[in-house]
Amino acid sequence: MAKYRDDLWTEGSPIALRRWPRAILTALVLLAVLLSFPAAYRRWQAEAANRTVMVAVDYHQVDLLAGLSGVPQEELLSALARQGVGALLVKEPTITDLAAGLAWGKGGVWIKTGAQILAEDRLPPEVAAAIVPSSTYLLTPDRVLAGEMASQLRPKLPGLAVQTLDAGRLHLVGVPLPSYYLVEEKYGLGFGGFPWAQAAAAGLKVIPQVRPWPAAEAAAVKEVLAALRPHREEIALLLFDGDRVPGYPQALPELAAATRELGVPLGIIEFSDQQGLPSLVRLAGKKAVRVHSIRIEEMNKMSPDRALDRLLLAAAERNVRVLVVRLFLPGQGGATAANLVQYNLSYLERLREGLLAQGLSPGPARPFGSFLLPRLYFVLLGLGAWAAGVLFLAAAGLGRRPLWCLAALGLVGFLGLAGADLVRARQAAALVTAMVFPVLAILGHRKEAPAGLGQAVVLFLRTSAVSLAGAVLVVGLLADVGFMLRLDQFLGTKLAHLAPPVLLFALLWALPRGRKGMARWLASPVTWLSLVILVLAVVAGYVYLVRTGNEGVAFAPAWEKEVRRFLDALLLVRPRTKEFLLGHPALLLAYYLGYRERRLVLWLVAGIGQASLINTFAHTHTPLIVSLLRTLNGLWLGLALGLLVILVYRWAARLAAACRAPEGDRWRP
Repeated sequence: MAKYRDDLWTEGSPIALRRWPRAILTALVLLAVLLSFPAAYRRWQAEAANRTVMVAVDYHQVDLLAGLSGVPQEELLSALARQGVGALLVKEPTITDLAAGLAWGKGGVWIKTGAQILAEDRLPPEVAAAIVPSSTYLLTPDRVLAGEMASQLRPKLPGLAVQTLDAGRLHLVGVPLPSYYLVEEKYGLGFGGFPWAQAAAAGLKVIPQVRPWPAAEAAAVKEVLAALRPHREEIALLLFDGDRVPGYPQALPELAAATRELGVPLGIIEFSDQQGLPSLVRLAGKKAVRVHSIRIEEMNKMSPDRALDRLLLAAAERNVRVLVVRLFLPGQGGATAANLVQYNLSYLERLREGLLAQGLSPGPARPFGSFLLPRLYFVLLGLGAWAAGVLFLAAAGLGRRPLWCLAALGLVGFLGLAGADLVRARQAAALVTAMVFPVLAILGHRKEAPAGLGQAVVLFLRTSAVSLAGAVLVVGLLADVGFMLRLDQFLGTKLAHLAPPVLLFALLWALPRGRKGMARWLASPVTWLSLVILVLAVVAGYVYLVRTGNEGVAFAPAWEKEVRRFLDALLLVRPRTKEFLLGHPALLLAYYLGYRERRLVLWLVAGIGQASLINTFAHTHTPLIVSLLRTLNGLWLGLALGLLVILVYRWAARLAAACRAPEGDRWRP
């Protein structure tokens, strides 16, 4: 790297390039930003056209609620529908479920070995003769249920003879496997016995959740899903249970074909990584919706207010279009046996009102409309990110030869990656954009001399405008339904947050010292003060990185969560703390005071705010209007707080000056 020169930092631009190369690179960046607006607009259109949210409840919870309250199930289903519930979540029952009394039919299911049956039960001679002592048998008085179990087990146990025996009042399904294997593998037994007509009579759709099974073959996958085709008009969407989809990985094409024939969207459950589901959704044409549910274990410790906050946040800020609502049972929240039904109906009514207040409405869950854009379009956007990267390398003080060598290497690498995997190329270009735009925005407006209050505000707004241009480019690069559904994601979130302050530190502190200066600094004695500063910097960096992203909420103290909820209620969309409380006030104060090395920390914190501004738009599953409101709220709040900080600083400076002045000249505040 060439020796860093202070004359690189000319007024208005930090770029050490000749006029024409700099003009061409800047033009490429501006062109890419302008081209990003149509993609952003099409994404906004897709989001604006999809504002209905389906509210679903667990059918087994409804069944339990009806039993506990004494309200007939038909009446309860109709009451739920009137409160905005649109669907019933129905998990495919296992043998254990049916044996525990969760059978769809009129009777239960018993599990016995053939030897137990021969020893205990009196069967017709012809039935007893067919019993295999080593096999496992499922016994039920319900003929329909027995037929359904057999039709589900045959394709899931290829090569094994599944018996069906009619013993008059008892129907048997035999499998030549030990019972523990059938129970441990959790084989699903289908939905044929579910009361479809009862749900339809109440005006409710059904969300079947299909279980995977071991070594699912292509023919079996097609046969199992074919059993749902007669009910396709009654199905809202299709979910899968467990940690993988059936047939993963060998039968995914057949599974995708079967879901397309079924003609219903697929459901993507938030925070549940199911192997094969992203590939399946792509093969199915990205006809999918995002689903959010609260785990039953969490509901045991959650109040209705907290549950509603979480559900409404998922729908409003993460493009979730199906909310699976867990009902409150006696002992949960304020529910008791006496008020059980009314308590849950009131809870659902509050959810419906909350959705309406946010511009959403209960209704069918629809996939986002497709807005395919040509490959060349994304290549042009990527060239803009490449040009921004070259401008950054020039700002770092690279000599002309290494600068253009690295630029050529980056260009060839991007074009090669775009030819092999366009999604990866777009992700790489978006990451480069998120890392370099905040640095260029700050360095391009940095001044040694202090700015007046008005000029500091202008510089703050201009810097934020450059970062917003980078945000627009990120939105354009990631404009696709796959990113909106989080099938594909912005890669390098932590790096995009960490890189700007680190790069600013390098450009403002390390590079100006040169190799000799850095060598002298590294050879200097280590003091206790430097150790304390290093430890504090490491701790601050760790906390900063841990708190980035959605998972960072878990590390926020209770009082901060309450403040967040208050800001959400007050401003509709809460700004990011690192922007309005840290980064933006620090940037305004930094411009007001001017650059000095002793104020370096101020500039690094300012870089955090600008990095966060761009990263807000990298959350592609968040509606654009929400990201825009979050950013605008952060800017005006940060500007107001920054002005307050400057006023306090000026007052403190005047007070300090008065205290240092002679007795007769002291100013009295």
